[in-house]
Amino acid sequence: MDLNSMRLSALVTVLGLALTPAFAAEGAPLSFAAVWQAVQAESPSQKAATAGYQAAEIASDRSGRHWLPRAFLNARAYETNDPAQTFFALLGERQATSNDFVPDVLNHPGSSFFTQAGVGLDFPIFEGGAKVAEHDALKSAAHARSLSLQAAVVEDYLTLTRLYGGLLIMSEQEHQLRALERTVESTLQRYQLGERGNPVGYSGLLGLKGLRNRVQAAILQNLEQVGAFRDSLFAMAKRLPEGWSVKPQEFTAFLSETLPAPKSESRQPSASVQSAQAMAESQAKAAEGERAKFLPKLGLSASEDLTNGSRGTGTSYSAGAYLQWNLFSATDYGSVREAQFKSAEANGNAEAQALGERMRQSEARHADFASTQTIQLLNENVKLLTEQTEASRKLYQSGAISALQFLEVLSRRADLLASLTQAELELLAARETELKTSDFEVP
Repeated sequence: MDLNSMRLSALVTVLGLALTPAFAAEGAPLSFAAVWQAVQAESPSQKAATAGYQAAEIASDRSGRHWLPRAFLNARAYETNDPAQTFFALLGERQATSNDFVPDVLNHPGSSFFTQAGVGLDFPIFEGGAKVAEHDALKSAAHARSLSLQAAVVEDYLTLTRLYGGLLIMSEQEHQLRALERTVESTLQRYQLGERGNPVGYSGLLGLKGLRNRVQAAILQNLEQVGAFRDSLFAMAKRLPEGWSVKPQEFTAFLSETLPAPKSESRQPSASVQSAQAMAESQAKAAEGERAKFLPKLGLSASEDLTNGSRGTGTSYSAGAYLQWNLFSATDYGSVREAQFKSAEANGNAEAQALGERMRQSEARHADFASTQTIQLLNENVKLLTEQTEASRKLYQSGAISALQFLEVLSRRADLLASLTQAELELLAARETELKTSDFEVP
């Protein structure tokens, strides 16, 4: 997603939300896209990054006009009896007379009222490269800010996918746990051999009650995790209605749509690292500008002045070239080395960030692969165990197997549900890290 598309998307999002009075009916399922729109409209990080980018763009644009001449206007009106001001104002009127050179008149001119105005033009020709370096530095800084904005969008998007995807996972787990709970409860209600005098039957009864407690504990943990995910989502998007739910969807389909696995051959640094690299480049260009403090500056200037008083009005002009050279300034010495060290620090930080990102990406890629393979195997086991559970239930009801044997099958199902949920959450976290450390763009 390029920056213009990103800004247009954000504008459409904000307008869409502003024109929409509310979400769907409270408690209705919300698609991932609807929740993402709500997050974009309220994200403080995106708002801050957008403001920072816009400010940097303005600064870059302003500095790009450094080669244009500066035009200025001066004007004032005053009354004075100061001998020097009065005399030179009379000269500016071009109305001085021989009587004005009499010592007593010069020393005691009396009070006079004057108005003066002037327009001028300052055209710098050479500034030692300071303004060029400043513009280059600000241009790189604006690019860095645009990448920071992209990174903020990606960060919010990936956080949302982890939370929304987590709700999908927990919703499916709750559904499976409720079904297992009903099976256990149904078995307990029909169980007739749970007397203490029947050790085998009583052991089966205890095992079924223990499994029921375990399943109920798993449901409680599930609901607590759902609450944590929902609290985080409400923090990101306060406009979400109370009691909303995720739109039912298979986890694998959700993952392929929102968090597609990156192609290894096309991986580049993340927008966050690219932003740090652009800021390091900006610091390097700013260091070049520090050298300009020790170079001469050349320019052209021209002005037109007008003086008006009681005797009349006079005009004058001046035009020429100027040279400015800072021959000695104690505070400027060492500024070049300071800027160079700052540039080296920025480069080092960017390299360290890129190195850490590559390490996290490698770990996440291996975790992604392992979790994906694990989920495939566990899903195959789910199908097998579902079939085995149904067959064992029939055998148990016919008396062909004992309650303990049926309990073993149900316990394996509980174990499998826990393992599958954990593997899916791990895959979600690994994919989030993998994309966060790559050049992922929000689809």
